[in-house]
Amino acid sequence: QRRRYWQPEHATGAGAAALGLDPAEHPLLGAAVPLAGSDAIVFTGRLSPHTHPWLTDHAVGDSLLFPGTGFVELALAAGGHVGCDVLAELVLTAPLALPEQGGVTIQVSVGAPGADGRRTVSIHSRTEDTEPWSHHADGVLGQGGRPDSAGLTQWPPPGATALPADDVYETMAARGYGYGPVFQGLRAAWQRGDEMFAEVALPEHAHADADRYAVHPALLDAALHAMALTGGDSADAVTMLPFSWSGVTVRAQGARGLRVRITPAGDTAVALELADLSGNPVASVGALNLREITPEQLAVLRRGGDPLYRIDWVPVLPAPSTGADADWVAVGQGCRYADLGALVAACEAGTASMPDVVLWRPAPGGTSTVPTGARAALASALAAVQLWLTEERFAAAKLVIVTDGAMSEDSSDLCLEHAPLWGLVRAAQAENPGRFVLADVSGTPDDAAEADPARTTGDLPLIAALAATEPEIMLRAGQAFVPRLAREQQPSEAPATPPASYTHL
Repeated sequence: QRRRYWQPEHATGAGAAALGLDPAEHPLLGAAVPLAGSDAIVFTGRLSPHTHPWLTDHAVGDSLLFPGTGFVELALAAGGHVGCDVLAELVLTAPLALPEQGGVTIQVSVGAPGADGRRTVSIHSRTEDTEPWSHHADGVLGQGGRPDSAGLTQWPPPGATALPADDVYETMAARGYGYGPVFQGLRAAWQRGDEMFAEVALPEHAHADADRYAVHPALLDAALHAMALTGGDSADAVTMLPFSWSGVTVRAQGARGLRVRITPAGDTAVALELADLSGNPVASVGALNLREITPEQLAVLRRGGDPLYRIDWVPVLPAPSTGADADWVAVGQGCRYADLGALVAACEAGTASMPDVVLWRPAPGGTSTVPTGARAALASALAAVQLWLTEERFAAAKLVIVTDGAMSEDSSDLCLEHAPLWGLVRAAQAENPGRFVLADVSGTPDDAAEADPARTTGDLPLIAALAATEPEIMLRAGQAFVPRLAREQQPSEAPATPPASYTHL
């Protein structure tokens, strides 16, 4: 039902020093790790909808995506920590899909400075400690000072024509952008020739966080939304995401609202000038390229955000005992006791005592048509399970349902008559923990009986495997295997189409 019961997470760098780390003092980054013997440094953090609720307001298609402007903020924060005040270049190689539950660990790696003082920067993420890292961005940090800007003190811009912006987010939703309140920051827009102007602002409840960012990612994202007003028919428009940034410089941080000027910077890029609501310079972007993302690529992201799993059969260590000394009997066709009722009768007559473990086998497959055989096996298994749960003599024992070829590592050559039994018994296991074990073997034991004809030497490897106390076992050539979940590796698909004109956002 996807209802959360865990204690809330907190996005703080508390305790970093106690772990031998430097606090990063940034809302997206928890700690910095200087690398010994080098001037390189790695920043770490964790992104989660629970610690950063504003992230849930940025969706593309059906995917919750970390905004491209967030990668800019991460790079700027890392650069500021090492004395680099310019993001010379940042290329986004793959979007970052955020999970609805849990979080994502991020790393921002900053290389040692070159002769010119510039440093490389790269950004990676992963959702769990056991998963490989995903690569999202590469760039270069530099030192360029803060060049003068004309600012945007005359407002509205002289000679500009106002554009209707009331339904801009309905238009963007039709193009695949699912923006919530924090990202719906466009308040007004104007056009003057090939220039566009916009006024954007964060909602009041987001003001408290603004001081902690160079430029809040939601505010910088909103600065681009005016371009949607000139994209033509929404039915023909494509979904565009930021692809590369260059020449990003921040002059003042903590803005809660912006005045924005957007101008062409070549055939496929735009330049941005950002000022606060009084017209004082805040930041500039030398060039921003946008790139189309297709529904197919978004589907891959969704699979990555909500991973697929498979069942792997992994070997277990051999038991220290051979099983010869265990207290067990076999029940079924060809065994001393034809069924559980016969075992009960023997116990009542005093000719047998109730063992700790009972191996029960259905009729072998292949003796009739598959549907008939499957129904017969299911009926006999249901009767055995019901008797096992109602007969008090079995209360302290464990019933092992032994199938022949019902499981396989690659789902090939299955015994279709026995395979349905696993579904039936799994339901019984869930309702009665510890009472049942599922075991699949290859071939019915035909070894000579021991002194006790109720036991055969062919079953000894299985009895030894039961020492692993697993609810499901597959035995092949004397080796026991148990099922484990393994994540399916999904192919990563970065956008491959060339950058498109900004007027088609």
